Amino acid sequence: MTYLEDLAKFLILFFTPFTLIHFMDFSLLTSFLSSLEGFLLSKLGFTVFVSKSFLTINSAQFLITVDCTGLVLIILLFALFLSTGTGNFNQFILFSILLFLFNIIRLLLTLEVGGVYGLNAMESTHVSLWFVDSAVVFLIWLGAGGFI
Repeated sequence: MTYLEDLAKFLILFFTPFTLIHFMDFSLLTSFLSSLEGFLLSKLGFTVFVSKSFLTINSAQFLITVDCTGLVLIILLFALFLSTGTGNFNQFILFSILLFLFNIIRLLLTLEVGGVYGLNAMESTHVSLWFVDSAVVFLIWLGAGGFI
């Protein structure tokens, strides 16, 4: 297979589920993550109010969306594995669980920054950590494929 064929497969395997998740109801997952993050933040000393997928931290309000759940990271790994024939099903499941847990920590840090420093700082942290998230996925893929 050529690199262009791999790229075409990747784009289809990534953007199809990425698009679909934005038309599906993930309110149970986003509410669960809001509650979990609210619990963790309260244990860290923050005053937190949780209502479904919304968190209010020190009077700043945040909405947990499907993009915040870690599903995009898992979709990225899925697309990389399948488009290049890298990894196996067991690796994918293990790494998906690890990415979900990693995302909980990423989300916690992002919300902490937002609660302390406000929305602008939160946005900067959010974007910066998105690059870290992506790098982690690529490192997993490279490791599973024996590239590193």
